[in-house]
Amino acid sequence: MRVRFFTLFLFFLLSCGTSFAALDQPDYIAPNSKVDFNFNLQSSFQVQGLFEVADDIDVYRVVIPSNSYLDIETSGDVDPYLKLYTQNEKLLAFDNNNGAKANSHIVYELSAGTYFIVLDNRSDIDSFYTLKVTTRALGTLSDDVANNINPSSVVTLNPQVSPSVIVNKTINYYGDADYFSFDLKQEGKINFSLEASSFPIKFSLYDINYNLIQEADASAAKQYLHDLAAGKYIIVIQGEEQISANYTLSIIHTGAIVDEDSDSIINFTGKEIITIRNPQKNTYKKSIKSSINYLGDVDIIKITVDKPGELFLMARPSKTRDKTLLSIQGRLYNYQGRELQADLAPLNFNIERRVAAGTYYLAVFTNSKKLGKYRITSVLVYDRN
Repeated sequence: MRVRFFTLFLFFLLSCGTSFAALDQPDYIAPNSKVDFNFNLQSSFQVQGLFEVADDIDVYRVVIPSNSYLDIETSGDVDPYLKLYTQNEKLLAFDNNNGAKANSHIVYELSAGTYFIVLDNRSDIDSFYTLKVTTRALGTLSDDVANNINPSSVVTLNPQVSPSVIVNKTINYYGDADYFSFDLKQEGKINFSLEASSFPIKFSLYDINYNLIQEADASAAKQYLHDLAAGKYIIVIQGEEQISANYTLSIIHTGAIVDEDSDSIINFTGKEIITIRNPQKNTYKKSIKSSINYLGDVDIIKITVDKPGELFLMARPSKTRDKTLLSIQGRLYNYQGRELQADLAPLNFNIERRVAAGTYYLAVFTNSKKLGKYRITSVLVYDRN
């Protein structure tokens, strides 16, 4: 009887896909979780982990006995997004693709204490990965720009003062990444020019919320041209070889950009649709054309509904400047700016919702690097009966 029970139990485990090669880690930060890496015992750890499903998150708890650098690196046929948190869940550093292939690599200076390493599976499949974590003594590395989630180095470009700014820095060691807070005082077409004593080297541009705008591996001197709205951005320069490299980043403001639509509900000046329905058909339909003009552009369209009904919105993209289709998403807000519904599917969006009479706002935007035109083909209000 015991043999039969054990056999059935083993079959159940195998049928559920349980792996004995690598155990899955917890999916959330827990202050009382077990210590995975205790550097009181040794200076380096290497473990095999398992992403069970797409979007799986694995969390490792780390104890550092003294002030030191923590070197965190993943390997394998995976695409992990790597983050480092304090015990109070404050994000210290993150990386995506700074390691070999699509892997991640962080080197970060830490005080003695407890920290959490978080790995987010960005691939569409389950997969194994190897995580290597090592401490390095202070003084063995030198960094001219700290790898900080809140960069202390600020680069300001104000075309009213000067049309350009130049940064000269160094990638000091393998895994080094320099983070700059980029403060753009006036919208415009911005030219980023990167030169280095050694390649390859990676240039990344993020918005203030760390949404990626541009990521590129440069094997020679390169220029990147973007239309950007005024505001704050994050620039990251990463070395990709195990040697140091001096680099020069030139940022030039080459001209202003113009957007025909409002980008704010508060200061709305954009297109407006008033839905006064035909009493015979009891519907109203109208289409408008617009465009995403620069990276980070958001179009706000005001919609006034005269009577309660089913509001149906449909948008379709046009071909972008390189002849591919623009990918657009939409969010519907009420007059107070509270989000009611969103469609973030790639390429185009459809939004359908029962609404009362009143004022609504439709935000149209893209999460891709493509710019181009789109058409809102239907703004339809109708009664189901």
